[in-house]
Amino acid sequence: MAFPDFMASVRRARETLREIHHQPPQRRHSWRRLLERYYNRGGYPRLYASESEAIEDRWADYLVETVFERVLGVDIPDLFPVEQPQLLRHIYLEVARRTGTEVSQGALTADCNAAGFRTAQPVVGRYLHYLADAMLIREFRRYPLARRRTARVPVKITLTDLGVRNAIFRGAPSLWESAPDVVGPLVETLVQSVLRGTGLQVHFFRDYLVPGNRRSPVQEVDFVAESLDGSVIPIEVKFRKQIQSEDLRSTRSFLERFRSPFGILVTRDSFRCDDGDPLLSVPLLDFLLAF
Repeated sequence: MAFPDFMASVRRARETLREIHHQPPQRRHSWRRLLERYYNRGGYPRLYASESEAIEDRWADYLVETVFERVLGVDIPDLFPVEQPQLLRHIYLEVARRTGTEVSQGALTADCNAAGFRTAQPVVGRYLHYLADAMLIREFRRYPLARRRTARVPVKITLTDLGVRNAIFRGAPSLWESAPDVVGPLVETLVQSVLRGTGLQVHFFRDYLVPGNRRSPVQEVDFVAESLDGSVIPIEVKFRKQIQSEDLRSTRSFLERFRSPFGILVTRDSFRCDDGDPLLSVPLLDFLLAF
């Protein structure tokens, strides 16, 4: 199912998620093993289509070679004016370290200069656009400020494939045993992979509880999916063993403020799709399988 179709009806969304969640235990166990593999190695087809032991033994080398040698080294310079190829690679590495977090172009430029590159913020911004156009990274702007395209406002950036990040750094923290603040940005990188579809725009939300009042608490929602008709669905990631009431506060506030038909809380294990509650709590596995 495409995500815009999922957004169109809360009844259909509940039915889809309930059907997935109530599959036989053995089938869900098999799916969970595939999720761990996808989390660690990403979605490059050759890693799954080939039974070659050579690919199994050197999957990380294969991904690094594919991205750095082929895409960053050949494809992007052929399409765009890249004056500093090493800077392009460095920016991609820095984004890989920060995947799933807000990134300021100014701070990223300062880091590049500290690493020995002589560059300016407009150049860094241009190279980020090249990476996005090559579908190596994905940028999310603030909602409803997302329409104000300015480099001064940080954007959330993720890699489009988590396996590349894990290949670069030779491994990922355990999906099921690591602390939520460690694995959370990586789970967000997985979640964004299915937030696609015709006419769909995806943002993130960060604002004061009372807009304009800096003394009021800051509220955040990881992703905001906006359809062509202007309706919005908040998607929040809380990948932890237990979900507390305060974990739901920002998303419920968003639902009320923007009159969203429903919202999604992506969890580790908690499942709740009650007919009377517009906030659906869905395990990561179920959420990814829905699309």
